[in-house]
Amino acid sequence: MSKSKVLLAQGVQVAGLVAEAGAGVAEVVAAVHQRVSAAPEARHEASLRPYRWVRWGLLLLAQWGRRWPQVAPAGSRWRALHAALNGVVGDHLQGSEHPWAQSMLWCDRQGREWPLAELQSQRILLFVHGLCMSDRAWQQPLLQSWIAQREAEGYRVAFLRYNSGRAIADNGRQLAAQLHQLAPRRLVLIGHSMGGLLMRAAYTQATASTWLPALRLAVYLGSPHRGAPLERLGERSNRLFALTPWSAPLMRLGAVRSQGIQDLRHGSIGSDERELPGRAHHLLVAAQIRVAGRAWLPNWLGDGLVPVRSALAQDLGGTEALRAPHLQRRLLPGLHHMELLHHPQMLACLDAAWQTAQA
Repeated sequence: MSKSKVLLAQGVQVAGLVAEAGAGVAEVVAAVHQRVSAAPEARHEASLRPYRWVRWGLLLLAQWGRRWPQVAPAGSRWRALHAALNGVVGDHLQGSEHPWAQSMLWCDRQGREWPLAELQSQRILLFVHGLCMSDRAWQQPLLQSWIAQREAEGYRVAFLRYNSGRAIADNGRQLAAQLHQLAPRRLVLIGHSMGGLLMRAAYTQATASTWLPALRLAVYLGSPHRGAPLERLGERSNRLFALTPWSAPLMRLGAVRSQGIQDLRHGSIGSDERELPGRAHHLLVAAQIRVAGRAWLPNWLGDGLVPVRSALAQDLGGTEALRAPHLQRRLLPGLHHMELLHHPQMLACLDAAWQTAQA
């Protein structure tokens, strides 16, 4: 397919998604208009027919976009857009069987799908990305050098690509099933942000599994084990629409964000299990940005997205929310959330944890 045809197909796909979102907005606006016109002081009754016409027209455009020949996301920018869309509305894409819904894949360092059959009964090092990200988030020169050393030690290195808009518990269930199929001889898991919660969700689905005893090391980089304040703030802001009957329909707009995002509110993994797999070594890593003159603020802001206590799985009183015989916590000052993917301080933590787990 020529480049011009690819660009046209991509444009039509994007237009279809925008039209589908516009249809939802039209429905919300119609509901608001109906509530306002139904008030006792209203002078006329609302006609919903124009809204129906707009909504039907947009839905037709969305269906046309779906029937257009599909083009798989290609190029770094296009893949980034695809990953972001799945993070924001991935559960909707999957529920409506949209062709852009991301399936769970294992990829190599070049981003190519790695057939699971080639990984069976191997030593596996698996990286799990966070919300709105993809396997390409790990393609950083310093980290790649560290990965090459692990490959030299006989590990097969893979990068998970998944729909981060799905419920974390559902993604965890699917990951557990794939690991059960692989039955690795030795396993190391490294998750960033939501990726760490997905790993924990997989543990809860691993009853009588063939893979959990093989787990040697699990690293959680900036994972919101106790939740993310930004999502809690978004939820509370959305509830303000319920204060009046006229604004209540606007709550549907706030509810558009995916279940995956909503799970980050309290770090929900579909289970209250606090015991981590006992045979493995676990490393919880938190980062803390620098804020001059505000001693209390860095601890609350943490890495800019996840507070320090949440990343270290500690309650406000310092009580440990996660437990394991071999559990370490590390705080890296001066780093923000995305630097946890590749910063030398993080790699030094990985080296130390790796040596301990391999001993």
